[in-house]
Amino acid sequence: TDIFGCDSLWELKIKVHPTYLFDTIANVCSNKKIEYRGKVYYQEGVYDDTLKTQYGCDSIYRLILNVDPIYTMENTITLCDNESYVWNNGQIINEHKGDLKEKYTTFYQHYYTDMGCDSILKLNVILCHTYLFEDTIVTCSNEPYNFRGRILTESGIYYDSLQTQCGCDSIYKLYLTVNPAYLFVTSDTICGTETYEWRGEIYDSTGIYFDSLVTSLNCDSVYQLNLTVHPHYFFLIEDSICNNEVYNFNGRTIVEPGFYTDSMLSIHGCDSVYHLYLKVNPVTEEIYYDTLCNGDTYYFGKYQLVEGGYYIDTTINEYGCYHFNHLYLTLIDPTKFDATILDACADDDFLLIPYTYSGRKPLAYSVKFDDFGHKQGFIDVEYEPIIDEDSILTVPIPHHEDRRIYPRPEYYDATIFLHNGICSDSLIIKEEEFMIKYPSWITEQHWNDVISLLNERYNGGYVFSHYQWYHNGVPIVGEDSSYIYQPLVMGDEYYAALTRVDDGKTFYTCPIYPSLVIDWNIPRPYAEVIPTVISVNNPSSQIVSLVSGTYTIYSYQGIQISKGVFNEGKTPILFPNISGMYFVCFISEENKEVVQKVIVY
Repeated sequence: TDIFGCDSLWELKIKVHPTYLFDTIANVCSNKKIEYRGKVYYQEGVYDDTLKTQYGCDSIYRLILNVDPIYTMENTITLCDNESYVWNNGQIINEHKGDLKEKYTTFYQHYYTDMGCDSILKLNVILCHTYLFEDTIVTCSNEPYNFRGRILTESGIYYDSLQTQCGCDSIYKLYLTVNPAYLFVTSDTICGTETYEWRGEIYDSTGIYFDSLVTSLNCDSVYQLNLTVHPHYFFLIEDSICNNEVYNFNGRTIVEPGFYTDSMLSIHGCDSVYHLYLKVNPVTEEIYYDTLCNGDTYYFGKYQLVEGGYYIDTTINEYGCYHFNHLYLTLIDPTKFDATILDACADDDFLLIPYTYSGRKPLAYSVKFDDFGHKQGFIDVEYEPIIDEDSILTVPIPHHEDRRIYPRPEYYDATIFLHNGICSDSLIIKEEEFMIKYPSWITEQHWNDVISLLNERYNGGYVFSHYQWYHNGVPIVGEDSSYIYQPLVMGDEYYAALTRVDDGKTFYTCPIYPSLVIDWNIPRPYAEVIPTVISVNNPSSQIVSLVSGTYTIYSYQGIQISKGVFNEGKTPILFPNISGMYFVCFISEENKEVVQKVIVY
């Protein structure tokens, strides 16, 4: 509709022009090609060529190409030159027809598929040859012929075949002629003193001998001699007998030394001569007189004797004859003994070993120490003569220039032997244990009331954990420090038991015997406690003094317990009722000080 409301009509006229498709289907063999619209094609596929019509529409030329295959079938065979091969179509192939001119020959046959394409049959023939080797041999009957591993001894024609690497026959053909040879054998014997003549030659030893001639056919005629030479025997005999024996020499009885001869015939009729040199050796004997300790064993030859008496033992002497040993054995009592090694101080010169014995007097003694004793310097005593009648043996104790070096205080083991010169030492052995004590010089007396121990710097390097003092073998109560502090009884025995820190073992010191020390430069105490050893049940004592002053009681550890005043004369003093060691310190009015030890037990 236009702006005025009136219809306006448009008319469209359409004309449709055609497009064109021209299909062409073609088949070609794979070894051929096709030309289509100016182009060459040889692969299977769909190919288009497009043009425009006069109206501008497509016109398509389409080639549908099918490629049909061709076939080649190939086979390879090996053919011997004396064989034939029938091929696919009945064709016979062999060398005799002239088909095979070279070692490698190829044959072809052509066919067509349903699509008209070629199919080719291809045959590769490898020609292998066969061989014939012929030989003619003439030999003798005593010379067998080796024909490729076969031993032939008769005339004839012989074959052997092998295969080449292609599997074809190689034939060996032999024409063998065997001419006769002759062997004439003679066997004989002679004695060793004879000779044998044969065909102009002289022989004198066992063996097989040959002589040969040649026949008209050039083969040997052999003469063989088997000769056996039986020996002519000569026997040289050197022999001996003992003077209580006889010798049988081919039936003769001989007892005297000398040279003897005899001759005989062997089983082969040959001489056998015997020469004998005979020696006569002596039978020997010895007589022994000996003694046997009661309880001991005496070894005499193959016998073990424990009783006295007469015995005889038979052996063989250097000549191979009997040797008789006569023994007159006397039984005696052994030495019996008892001995003890006394404990010693490390600074003593000798170990003392008192002993008693019964029976035969001992002549010497030996003392052997164990390994520990050897390490501490002890040296074994070997067969030391006993020269006195004191019945005490002595063994040196090792010493050193430095007195701090001495055998370690310890228990030692030693074995004592007494030798009486006759009886077995095994009957008189005794093992003993003894103690080496600390040397006496590690204790020192100070004045008349103190004995002290040296410290490790001067005592050989020992450090002790416990101490116990003894008076005449009885432990002193409370005296368990490195010194004893109390009035000493002159001439009595004092010593200490010391426990080592390193191994916890306890050993004694050698005894010390105090002697009176008079030193006018040391004034006597003006005050002292009497008594100095009191009971825990009544721990009271008194101070006896020539002056007045004050006192203080201290424990062993230095702790103050109590203090008080003392006067000239006697003053009571009370200690704690606890066992232990205490010290009393006196200070006079002139300010002089005295210390005294008290034991509460």
